[in-house]
Amino acid sequence: MTENLNEKQSANRQPERAAKRALIDSIERTLDIADQLQLNGTSLNTFANQINGVIAWLRNDTGNYRQGKEAILTNLRSARKKLQTACGEYAKKERSEKFLTLVEDGRQFLEKALKAW
Repeated sequence: MTENLNEKQSANRQPERAAKRALIDSIERTLDIADQLQLNGTSLNTFANQINGVIAWLRNDTGNYRQGKEAILTNLRSARKKLQTACGEYAKKERSEKFLTLVEDGRQFLEKALKAW
């Protein structure tokens, strides 16, 4: 009986799970194809906050994931850290090479999270 209840709860969360994945996909896609001149500390901070929201939600989710929830969380945390560091770099030197590298590193972590999802 408990197993059936857990399956139903997991199935009920499927649309929300899909929405969270779509958000991460949207952020990754934006970082990949956006004009680098349009990226700034504010936009990256917004992305980092959105990623943080997905991390908080995912920690409580009981769904099954391709490579496991921990693989996704690890990559999301790494992406968040890279983007937050990029915000600090932007505040110092705007769009330096280090800034652009941090953004690309963050994007790659999001890509890994999506593959694990």
